[in-house]
Amino acid sequence: MVAVHLERFQKGVMVFAGALIVLMGLAMAGWLPIGRIFGDHSSPGRWISKGFGKLLMVKSTIVYLPLGLLLGLLPCGPVYTALLGAVRAGMDTGSAYHAMIAGMGLMGAFGIGTVPALLLVATLADMGWLKSRVIIYKAGAVLMIIAGVIFIIRALRF
Repeated sequence: MVAVHLERFQKGVMVFAGALIVLMGLAMAGWLPIGRIFGDHSSPGRWISKGFGKLLMVKSTIVYLPLGLLLGLLPCGPVYTALLGAVRAGMDTGSAYHAMIAGMGLMGAFGIGTVPALLLVATLADMGWLKSRVIIYKAGAVLMIIAGVIFIIRALRF
């Protein structure tokens, strides 16, 4: 009897996560007017970007550690999407230990998987091909929307 309720709860979480991923993708692409709803003053990254600007003025390699720590605090839709996926992967396991391993594995794979993409983007940006981040955001947003729809379909299928 409890397993039936747990299965419904898992389906609900998966549908909610999928809808949240779709909304984040729409917002990331600029197709959902989040900025107009909350206003620009609500941006949590504003104080981080000020610190980032100050650190960039320093011409020393020692600045990379605080710079990396500061950038880790920036909100990032793809990372949040991967975190939701890690949570969902953990829900499919039978124990807390396996859930932890599944979540860690998914986040590790996400981290390793971003390296080629980041190198490609850096190379293209260095060549002058990417003058704007718009192309990157639109492609990432479309991928997020697809991932969210897959979450919803999987939840409704089983």
